[in-house]
Amino acid sequence: MTVPASLRPVGLPRSPAPTVEALAARERMRRVAQLGVLSWATFGLVWGAVGARFMGLIHAATAATWFVALLVLRGGESDHRTRLSVHLTLGSGTLALLAAAHVTGQGAGVPLWYLVLVPFVGGLLGDRRAAIGWTLVATLGLVATHLLGRILVVPTEVEFTGTLVLLNQVLLIALTLLTAMALRSGTDAALRTVRDREATIEAQAAALTRSRDVAEAASRAKSEFLANMTHELRTPLNGLIGPVDLLRRTQLDDSQQETLAIIESSARALRSLVDTVLDFSKIEAGQMELRPTRVRIHRAIHETLRIFDGMAESRGIALTKNIDRQVPVLLRLDVTRFQQTLLNLVGNAVKFTRDGHVSVDITYDRGPGTLRVRVQDTGIGIAEDALPHIFEAFRQGDGSSAREFGGTGLGLAICAHLVELAGGAITVQSEPGQGSRFEFTWPAQPIYDAMQSAQDLQALTGTQLRVLVAEDEPVNQKVITMMLTRLGVTPTLVDNGPEAVALATDHDVVFMDMRLPGMDGLDATRAIRAANAGRPPWIIAATANATEHDRASCLDAGMNDFVAKPLQLTDLAAALERAAGGLSELEEGAPT
Repeated sequence: MTVPASLRPVGLPRSPAPTVEALAARERMRRVAQLGVLSWATFGLVWGAVGARFMGLIHAATAATWFVALLVLRGGESDHRTRLSVHLTLGSGTLALLAAAHVTGQGAGVPLWYLVLVPFVGGLLGDRRAAIGWTLVATLGLVATHLLGRILVVPTEVEFTGTLVLLNQVLLIALTLLTAMALRSGTDAALRTVRDREATIEAQAAALTRSRDVAEAASRAKSEFLANMTHELRTPLNGLIGPVDLLRRTQLDDSQQETLAIIESSARALRSLVDTVLDFSKIEAGQMELRPTRVRIHRAIHETLRIFDGMAESRGIALTKNIDRQVPVLLRLDVTRFQQTLLNLVGNAVKFTRDGHVSVDITYDRGPGTLRVRVQDTGIGIAEDALPHIFEAFRQGDGSSAREFGGTGLGLAICAHLVELAGGAITVQSEPGQGSRFEFTWPAQPIYDAMQSAQDLQALTGTQLRVLVAEDEPVNQKVITMMLTRLGVTPTLVDNGPEAVALATDHDVVFMDMRLPGMDGLDATRAIRAANAGRPPWIIAATANATEHDRASCLDAGMNDFVAKPLQLTDLAAALERAAGGLSELEEGAPT
């Protein structure tokens, strides 16, 4: 079907059709082939008439080969057919020369020296393989002619001199010249066609570049408009949310409080939508930049995930969180954008899960310095055909999801852009009805130098923790005391298990050695758990027994965490950070 000109892209020239010169060159080749058939056949008849039957047969065979070449040319307009026809005529000429030399008794004569031109002509007609092939043909032909000259002697039928031989030679020269001229014209036409096509391609590329520039300019203008508009919308929204928050703190009846709650909820939802559009417009305009800062990552993650505790509980969903103890305390990253990505993925997981669970696992790869986050749910899942487009803007699993669960279709697109901007990667695996698993990596280098500052280290826990150290080795007591003091903590020391059990109730955190006199660390932990069922302290194993079996034994006995000796300042800081987060959850009634 021909596309109307009015519907073609503006500014894109058409590809050129075969040129008149190319068609004329092919027609000349066909006429040369016709002349060759007629000429070789005529001379075959003439030689037969004068009694030179062998020479007549040679010319007849050559005429037949030229006729085949003519049929090949008439079969189509492709360059392949043209090359094949020329190879046929070259082959027939070579064989005719060899046969004529044998018949005339000149198998070792001067005429056969002209066979050295055959590989040269074959190379011009084709590539290196063609040149090698014609070299083999000429060489084998010469060898065969020499051997036949010794084995099979053809009786002389006529004297090969005079006008007939001269005419035959002139014919061969004329056909060679005409063939060369036809090939040359075809080559010139092909080169002109190539140049025309190159010019067309360049024109198309220039037109596409202009179209792309126009589209990018329009996209930038749209993004700038959206960015300005969302900024303008935030001002009246802030003017609405702030006073509502103040009003809620005044003396209002239940009906008024309910009305204000609806206004506040709607205003915050609208502000969230405006922020989403603003972020997307910044990404489209290339104005989104990350601003890495020093972050207490454990606290940032706990604060982010705590938002969904109530939502998950109201939906009957189990929300589990696991932050690997290898995650450093201080990292350098853009915490706002990291939290935004985590919020979006966990929020989607909770929103699209009707029953079951949502799990969040966060680990750290110390090699490249990368956070790895996995969010897995047992929700509705994503259709297979939608997975390749799930991170595209304005795309959702299907229309029914948008109608039932809402959303703009921008959240995952923004997540993908933020992760890419940070230098990480995001992937998804999903099956309809079984749930989804999103994983992303976020490069974040640990900050060890800053942790040498007593002021920074003391601020890690956010509160003054009461710490008990159960350690019987004097050297180890001094080391851990110096480290904890550097962290802003003054510990209480005991050197046996019974004392650890007795004093545990008065402390928030207990560093417990496994090998203590009087009662080992495992039994002491069990005793503490039995005696403090209401609000147990956070117990951390601090021991040289660092195998996975030892760690499992500590956790089974009731310990909350594990640090291996020899202790390092960063390990203790991370353990205290985890302890502060765990104790905060216990105070709020969240599961540990």
